[in-house]
Amino acid sequence: MESRVYAITEYFYAIEFDLKPSVDSINILKSIHEKLLVYLSGHVLELPIGLNTIGVSLKKGTDLS
Repeated sequence: MESRVYAITEYFYAIEFDLKPSVDSINILKSIHEKLLVYLSGHVLELPIGLNTIGVSLKKGTDLS
């Protein structure tokens, strides 16, 4: 599965996945969402899930490099 990351603002990113909306794709996104919560623990404000995207809202001042 391919993905692309788009910087929407300095602290908000959209991760787009090559998925067609379905029950299976929502389950895949939920699994990725859970892993991102652990990986970004302490740095994330929100991780909204869309049909084929996950938004990543980071706390101001977060540097993930």
